[in-house]
Amino acid sequence: MKLRFKEFCDELANGRIMGLKCKGCGSVIFPPKAFCPECGSNDLEKVELSRFGTLKSFTVIRVAPEGFDPPYVVALVKLPEGPMLMGNLNCSPEDVDLSLIGKEVEIGWKRVAGDKFSGGDGITFTFSLK
Repeated sequence: MKLRFKEFCDELANGRIMGLKCKGCGSVIFPPKAFCPECGSNDLEKVELSRFGTLKSFTVIRVAPEGFDPPYVVALVKLPEGPMLMGNLNCSPEDVDLSLIGKEVEIGWKRVAGDKFSGGDGITFTFSLK
C-alpha cells in the first residue's frame, strides 16, 4: 500500500503522522516508502505514529542555506515505534546543551516555502520540549 505525499500532508493537516508497517517483518517505515527497507516486502499497511518522541541528538545551525535565518536548532527524535524524525527544536540556540538528550518532545509541523533549489513547498517537523 502506498502513502502518497499529498495523502501524507492531508493526514498531517488533520493532526495525524502516518507511516507504514511491514506485514512481513513488522518494521515501521517512515518516511513512507514503496518497499520495506528491512526485508524488501511491499505488503505494507498504513499506521498512525506517535505525536511524542525522545530527543536523541541536535545541532545548532549558525551558517544556514540560502533562505533560512540562523541560528536555529535541528534535532533528531526517535519515535516509540522505532523510526527517527529530523526537524526543528523549538527553543533558543543559546538554551541547548547535552542535558536535553533523552528528553521527551511533542511533535508538530509547519509548512515551509520552497526556494530556487526545491521542488516547491514542503513540511518541516517541529519539536517542543515537554
